[in-house]
Amino acid sequence: MTKKAAVFGWWYNQNYGSILTYYALNKYIQDKGYDTILIDGPDGYKNRSKFRTWMPLAYDFFKAQGMAYSNQPTRATMRELNHLEDVDTFILGSDQMWNPWNGWVDWDDFFDWVQPNKKSIAYSVSLGKDDRSKYDPDWVANRRRDISKFDAVSMREAFSVDIMKDIFEEEVPRVLDPTYILDKSYYHDLADKSSHDYAGQAYIATFFLDPNDDKARIAKMIAKKLGFNLLIIPNPLNGLEKAKELFNTDEFDFISEAIPQNFLNAYRNASYIITDSFHGTVFATIFEKPFSVFYNAMRGLARFGAVMDLFDFAESDRRIIEEMTDEAILANESINLAVDYATTRDKVQSEIVRSREWLDTALEMPSQVDETEVYDEFRTFLTSRSFDFYRAKTTDALANNIIFSENGTIKNTFDNESYWQLTHKELLIFDKQFQITTKFDRSKFTTENTFSPFRISGAFKDGKTEHVMYVHAPKKKAAPKDKNAVAIPDGLLTRKALIVSIVNNEKIQEWRSDLISNIPNLIFFVGRELKEYANNFVGGPADILTFPTTIDELQKIVKYTKKHDIPLTIIGKGSNILVRDGGIRGITIITTRLNYYRIEDDLLVAGAGADLIETSYYLFEHKRQGLEWADNIPGTIGGAVYMNAGTVRDIRGMFSEATIIDENGEIKVLKADQVVFKHRYSIFMDHPEWTIVEAKLKISAGQTDAMINDMVNTVEIREKMHPLTLPNHGSTFTWGRAPRLIQQAGIVGTQIGGIQISTKHPGFFVNVSQGTAADYEALIYWTISEVYKFSGFLLKPEVRILGTTIWEASVYFK
Repeated sequence: MTKKAAVFGWWYNQNYGSILTYYALNKYIQDKGYDTILIDGPDGYKNRSKFRTWMPLAYDFFKAQGMAYSNQPTRATMRELNHLEDVDTFILGSDQMWNPWNGWVDWDDFFDWVQPNKKSIAYSVSLGKDDRSKYDPDWVANRRRDISKFDAVSMREAFSVDIMKDIFEEEVPRVLDPTYILDKSYYHDLADKSSHDYAGQAYIATFFLDPNDDKARIAKMIAKKLGFNLLIIPNPLNGLEKAKELFNTDEFDFISEAIPQNFLNAYRNASYIITDSFHGTVFATIFEKPFSVFYNAMRGLARFGAVMDLFDFAESDRRIIEEMTDEAILANESINLAVDYATTRDKVQSEIVRSREWLDTALEMPSQVDETEVYDEFRTFLTSRSFDFYRAKTTDALANNIIFSENGTIKNTFDNESYWQLTHKELLIFDKQFQITTKFDRSKFTTENTFSPFRISGAFKDGKTEHVMYVHAPKKKAAPKDKNAVAIPDGLLTRKALIVSIVNNEKIQEWRSDLISNIPNLIFFVGRELKEYANNFVGGPADILTFPTTIDELQKIVKYTKKHDIPLTIIGKGSNILVRDGGIRGITIITTRLNYYRIEDDLLVAGAGADLIETSYYLFEHKRQGLEWADNIPGTIGGAVYMNAGTVRDIRGMFSEATIIDENGEIKVLKADQVVFKHRYSIFMDHPEWTIVEAKLKISAGQTDAMINDMVNTVEIREKMHPLTLPNHGSTFTWGRAPRLIQQAGIVGTQIGGIQISTKHPGFFVNVSQGTAADYEALIYWTISEVYKFSGFLLKPEVRILGTTIWEASVYFK
């Protein structure tokens, strides 16, 4: 039976380089006794569309060559490609298929859809740029798993080999571009079939993918220097009009028809070549032509260097740059017709043989098929939806929205859950070393109705821990706004008008004068917006915002507000507050200037405004343990005591005493036995008239390695599970399993205004698009309602909601 291979890549691009790359790869594989089929670009991935309707060049070319291609699959139907008749090998073609800078690169290019019973080969793949700044760790983790499932992988450039080793932990060889390994006679055959023969003419073939005025100017100057006419080969993808702008059609000749055969004929017969194309450079060397090349930064500089290295050309021998003056071009001795290909011919041929041998071996190697793997309905169930992964009886997911890919990898998880396999009896989860970590017994969730209406459970490798998977709730659309609503109050203040009202208010100005007189060194502002001090980036203006630097200053403010019956609000770093858009009336204190800490025997003494993260590192530097769990948690010591902050542990286990200013403005000390703590609660929350100014926390000697481990684990878990890159106020609700209820209610991802229920951790509400406090509050209460309708359980906000709405502020200042 004839062997059959499916070739996947960007062969359909209206680009001579892409077309000829995949022509070469297909032809070479066919010559090895395979039938081939090209897989059309799947719709539903980045920058994919119905290509054959608007750039038919490649389709017409391959059809004319008798090379078959598939119907266009979609993202949803990719798995069906595993059932292409007689196909047992999938080959990823060359060029920039794994370049993270390229806007086309997506999951399909890493063969996440190829099932393990098929052989997969990646030949001469390029990473495009010798630049490592674009390799996002989460992206790398997912792609590393995909790459490890290939049976054979090779790269086109040395820098790609190095990045594969250093970032993807894969040792792979370097091979040549497919265009080099195909016998040259095929290119001559195609050139003989051109619609115009350029033989016998003396000209410079000029092929620019990205033409501009400077490239055109320099090409004309080289033509003048060498004494040839220019033959313009426009970019076949809508490049003709631009080429005509730069090169007068009355003065210069243009290629007669945009087809690969004419491109090859023009190259074969040229006296000299000027290009900014990687494959334009490659074919100059294949036909052994003298050439000048603009390294195309937009399309990857290092790729051009790889061609120069193959032929032992110094960069200065062939490279030209757009900044060159006409005088510099005329004086450049490297722009000439003398180019030596003979001295490297043996070297190049040796590289061609080595590259062919690698591909031959990859094609002939036996497939590594595991006969215990099954491909049934349950596999389709797993690969057609996403899941949330928990340790049983815990509230925070180990991973959200995990994906079981067809190729046997798991996406969006830690290394302990890297791969999977389905047998008749079990669903097996493997770590990155392919060691089994969790087993799910299939008999527990194969029922007549569904495989998993809600919950799948299995045993972790320690034999004690149970792991649980829930089907990830689908994202709902944002709640619509009623744009026709008219029954809202008239005369609502704008943001600017509200600040002006505050600044011009006589009573507030009186408070300002008193503060200046009584506390001359006090730092304060009038009408300052609190969004500048809140982690969620929302919050209207405070009438007066103060920053006491000593306990004495703070005590004087408290006494002043009590004496004059002025509302007083205390906040710390703004990490767990929601200040309404109308701002806060009265005087607001931010405690962050009370930022001191010291060690007294086995106690940490810290001001209420001491930063939690800084304090945790201060203890670490002094080899004292107690606050490792607080590393990477925004907030202050005072705020942590006020709400009993914590993660795996909380503040109550350390609490010794707190110094407060009471309702009469007097300083008091409360010992541990006088303070009640519960989950995210302390007695201070029932006494807003008390102000925490200092806390003493119990600490002990710590082991450096253990502390580092705890602190790093805390950071890594938070970074993995929480949406820390977006503005938020931390956990929105007090109930520890609120995130799971939100998932179960199917409202993850819902957005009102600029605020969204995080898709990474639904307990967090994130500011994705300049949201307001009103957006936040509306989404919070809408979520409470939806969860209540779903479960009968009424959620309670953990975030402190402070201040007034715009309506209330407008009424107040009217």
